[in-house]
Parts: sequence; structure tokens; C-alpha cells
Amino acid sequence: MPAGAPASPATPRTTRLPDVTTAAERYARQPDDHHLRALTLAAAPWNFRPSALADGRALLADLAYCHDAVAWAEAHFDDGYRARWQPETLPTLILGGAQDHVVDQRIWQDQPGFHGPHILHRRIADAGHFPWVENPGAIRTAFADLTARLDLPG
Repeated sequence: MPAGAPASPATPRTTRLPDVTTAAERYARQPDDHHLRALTLAAAPWNFRPSALADGRALLADLAYCHDAVAWAEAHFDDGYRARWQPETLPTLILGGAQDHVVDQRIWQDQPGFHGPHILHRRIADAGHFPWVENPGAIRTAFADLTARLDLPG
């Protein structure tokens, strides 16, 4: 399923977004790019805070959709993914919206390979799953913090 769209039409998430239930049922019956787009747009309130919903919907409406990629991810990636690489010394920025309903940013807390002086964690205030849409200033600051670590003398 696309970002923010529950995998099953019967999940509690969709009870708060009735349009998602309908769109998910249609996508399940006919998984194609058209229905994937409709499902993603119906799930927009799950991905964006109300103040950014119009901009978020415009962003999502402009994207290309590929249901084959979604099907592959569901079959081979989503449920069983485990990081095979961790940044041992590479300066790394881990960004997430503080109100992200899609990716639980706590996943990094339990992974020791994602902690250390070379890793910056930035939970972006006033932002959901697309923090660069909702709080671009905080994203710029986070990247500036990362690049400051890369500015080596000499």
C-alpha cells in the first residue's frame, strides 16, 4: 500500500478516514495505478497535518504511481525488512516528522548501530510523514547541522 494507506481496509486507521476504506476496497478489487492514486489521495489526511493537507494533496496528485512496485514491496520488503547496513562512522541524518503516522521514529531507538556522535536524529516539529512540506525551515536547519559536521578544516 502507499505511504499512509493501511494494508487492510479493516484496520482502525481507516475507521477515522472512511474514504480510505472505500478506496482500499476498490484497490483490492482492482490493483492498478488509477486506484493506487485514489487510495493515496484518500489517505492524505493520515500523512499531513490539517494545515498542510491542501499542499500535501497537490504533491500526491502530481506523483507517478506504480502498483507493480507496491505489490513487490508488499511481497518482498515491507513486513520483513531489516537493515543490513548501519553507518559506523559516516555522518548520518535521520529525519522524521513528529506527527508521522506512517514511520514510527522509535525504530531507531532499539538499533544500537543508529546511535553515536556521527548520527543526528531530528524529529521535525509540526510535521507528519512529509516534513519537508510542512516544516521546510526545520529541514534546512537539520541539513545545515549535518553539513556543519562535514566542514573539515583544510
